[in-house]
Amino acid sequence: MPAQEIKSSDSSDVISNPVPIIRDVDEEEGTGSLMDEDILDFKESSIMQSNQFGSYGLRINGLKGAVKTDKYGFVTSYSYRNWDGYRGHSSDYENNLNVALGTTPSSNTSLKILGSFINGITRLPGSLTRSEFEQDPLMAGQRSIDRDEKNLSTMGRLDIHYGVKFGRLMNNEIEILTFGSLASYQRATKEYRIISRYGLGLSGKYINTTMFGERENKLTAGFDLSTQPERTEYYDNLSGQRGDQLEQLTSEKASSNVLYLSDNFEIFPEKLFILLYGRYDNDVYKVSEQTVPSRSDRRTFNALTPKLDLDYKATRWLGFNASFDLEFESPAGRQLESPDPFYLYNPSLKSQTSRNFEAGFRISLLKKDSSFFLRNFLLKTVFFKKFIDNEIVSYEVFGDEYYRNADRSDRFGVELESRLEIMKDLTFYISYIYSHFVYKSYNAISIETDSTNNIVQINRDFSGNIEPSVPENNLILSLGYMHPFGEKINTFVKLSYNMMGGMWVDDHNSSKTTSFNLLNASLGANMKFGHFKLSVAGGVNNIFNNVVVGYITANSADKRFYNAGEPLNYAGTLDIAYIF
Repeated sequence: MPAQEIKSSDSSDVISNPVPIIRDVDEEEGTGSLMDEDILDFKESSIMQSNQFGSYGLRINGLKGAVKTDKYGFVTSYSYRNWDGYRGHSSDYENNLNVALGTTPSSNTSLKILGSFINGITRLPGSLTRSEFEQDPLMAGQRSIDRDEKNLSTMGRLDIHYGVKFGRLMNNEIEILTFGSLASYQRATKEYRIISRYGLGLSGKYINTTMFGERENKLTAGFDLSTQPERTEYYDNLSGQRGDQLEQLTSEKASSNVLYLSDNFEIFPEKLFILLYGRYDNDVYKVSEQTVPSRSDRRTFNALTPKLDLDYKATRWLGFNASFDLEFESPAGRQLESPDPFYLYNPSLKSQTSRNFEAGFRISLLKKDSSFFLRNFLLKTVFFKKFIDNEIVSYEVFGDEYYRNADRSDRFGVELESRLEIMKDLTFYISYIYSHFVYKSYNAISIETDSTNNIVQINRDFSGNIEPSVPENNLILSLGYMHPFGEKINTFVKLSYNMMGGMWVDDHNSSKTTSFNLLNASLGANMKFGHFKLSVAGGVNNIFNNVVVGYITANSADKRFYNAGEPLNYAGTLDIAYIF
């Protein structure tokens, strides 16, 4: 179960979980930037040395420098992460380098250049059967140990953002983004794969803001183009080492083309807004086997999807929102991999489409006076309903993941989020999600293992079953208190509780995990002495050391569904910064 990040640099952002994010460095399925553009959102030149430490050998050390002038901002940072992992065979190491430059060539233009490089290795513990989980939830699967399953990743990316505003009223804006990436991955699972990939992309959008009397209209038109060629070599996996004989060589190319147009119009000034949005997607995948040049495959997925959104501000403190949209999701390249070696791509896998309805309301009561009790109250509630055709569903066979379609699925849910400032500096937060996801029509050839551990194929009817891996109830409660000591020291403390309901482990609903409760606590302080800033934070997760299933490997053929969440653990940070 992925941990959350400490945020100790801002006293208003209290720790929710004291273990920093442990992220798989494999970004191979995405084209998004490897770093956050907000890295350039700072006001002062500074240099900072950061340290994070915690249970199971967690060590993260980094150095960051930032320069800010009237014309540009520059940031560079480097960090090294080392983590043994709370399960066997789950260590994680990573080097991370980021460079960002932002400048304003003129008062109406901006230019940002973002560069990133990541190099790391993550060992995979694998999933457990129920009996193994009950024996020792933190053990690694023997298959993963024997294979020394791991991901080795090296990747870099360069992004260039350009923006310009023009027109007599400066109400026109153009934004251009281009990127290039290079990556090399080594994947040791059943096979040992070496993947070489590069990516190129170009995005652009035009924004026009026009006033019709007292009503504002915002028109946006844009496009996203990207291509991602790759070359994959397949070898035998000899206990985590690459075999000498090349077994297979494939060349693949994924291209995505997107056009979109939206118009946001203010029907009644500061009261009623309508958003009309249309999007066209065209995704093309090509693959050929280099060892047998005559063997190739191609899949194309495209769709036009509209959206209508209404936003109504009934009063200063009460608002309503409703939307309807058609959603399209094409399979990712990895999802197209065929379980039948006769095919390069899965010929039966279809794109997923859905009709989505959403409605909700929000309440915001913010007292401007100096009241001591019940100062601020925020509440947001959303109800959603989705009718999904050809839902893309994962299943696993001896460690390899494949995908199939469920004909019809219905999803209903409620999301509630509220924050109440009980008294000055004392805040109560609640988040609750109810999810009821049901397969309405779903027949499939299920790949399973019999009593002798041989693979068998069984025609199953999953209609009426609950979707796996999704808890019906998820509740988070937290109570946080911040208190300043003079103008130089600001302290905070937080207590949080998380209740998560049980999850079905497969489409057959053959077994369900038990619900669990977690209690976490954290505290910290931010201090400023002259040009120096010091941030200290620490905390404990899973205080009562409850055994929990952190996530599910759904539809595992040999019933290896279970992956443990974090046991009792601690973590802390110490950041020292000098502000010029």
